[in-house]
Amino acid sequence: MSEPRKINASQLKKYASELKSGDKILLTGTVYTSRDAAHKRIKALIENGQKLPFELENAVIYYAGPTPKIGRASCRERV
Repeated sequence: MSEPRKINASQLKKYASELKSGDKILLTGTVYTSRDAAHKRIKALIENGQKLPFELENAVIYYAGPTPKIGRASCRERV
C-alpha cells in the first residue's frame, strides 16, 4: 500500500485532476465541516452575491451529514 499523499487545502485545485476515488491523502489547512442545511445556506448566499461568513479561498468544505438509505440498507452498509 502506498503512503498517503500530503496536500494542503490551498494546493487542492492544483492536484485535483491527479486524484482518483479511493486515493488516500493527508489534508492540512482550513477545512470547514458542514451539513446539508449549511450547504443550502452557502449556496443561497453565493447565488445572491452576498458575503459568506468565512473565507472559502484555499479552503475545503467537508460534507458531514446523514447518508440516505438505498432500499433496506444504508449506503454505508453497502460499502
